[in-house]
Amino acid sequence: MERMGLYLRGKILEREKRSEADRIIAEFIEENNIKLTEPIDICKLATRLGFDVRPAVFKEKIDGILYVDKSIEKIARFNSNKVIVYNIARPVEDASFIIAHELCHYIKSIHDSKSSEEKTIIAARDRSDTDYSSSDDEQFIDYMAAALLIPTESLNAFLEKNMDADATLVASKYDVGKKLAERRIQEVNLKVTQ
Repeated sequence: MERMGLYLRGKILEREKRSEADRIIAEFIEENNIKLTEPIDICKLATRLGFDVRPAVFKEKIDGILYVDKSIEKIARFNSNKVIVYNIARPVEDASFIIAHELCHYIKSIHDSKSSEEKTIIAARDRSDTDYSSSDDEQFIDYMAAALLIPTESLNAFLEKNMDADATLVASKYDVGKKLAERRIQEVNLKVTQ
């Protein structure tokens, strides 16, 4: 199962966890003076944050890799000490989700290590590993990735203004796939009712 498929078929996080993820993203955006415009160009955002984002062909069942090494100026063969590599064999909308997922590993790591200066961050696992696909941490990062691509506050406002909006309209507004839009609508509606 590819990364976005795991998210789409995974459990929906409890309200407190969703709120925590939304807060972590909001704090990161504010602390880094990021002005997001929709639809979110995740590759452009990662690049603005200093990442060298590249496609690659992976023989293993890996969708993406995050590698940050603050102890050096540049990682060998890359233009930065922060790298996101995504599996070029995945469809375009999956690639955007993979980049967002890897970027959210970075955002969460920065958030978690505010008291200690973490110099190296690595995120890469074989997606066929059952511990990976059912990991609470990975599901949290998946939610963060989806919320970065379709921001919760923005989606709430959009749905309030467009009461009859469906997943196709949301997908078009945020330039994502219809299934991702459906999942985010479901999560936002749960947030309101839980």
